Amino acid sequence: MSIYYQFGIIIGWVLLAFAIHIAMKQHKTTFPFNIVNLGIAFIISTLAIYIIVACLGAIQPQNWYTNNALWKFLIAS
Repeated sequence: MSIYYQFGIIIGWVLLAFAIHIAMKQHKTTFPFNIVNLGIAFIISTLAIYIIVACLGAIQPQNWYTNNALWKFLIAS
């Protein structure tokens, strides 16, 4: 079952790389389009980070995140 979570992490990393690629290429476009490209890159990167955190949380045993303040913050957000 954990193989699906690993695929989720890989998909999250690919989405994050795609968002960075979009953000890096936005300087070649004109004004209205670079705002749109940055917005799309922000949405994709946020989704990718949520996918990665959810998959990391699902791989670990129950209540593993309650001992660490960083994971409490990530899951609460």
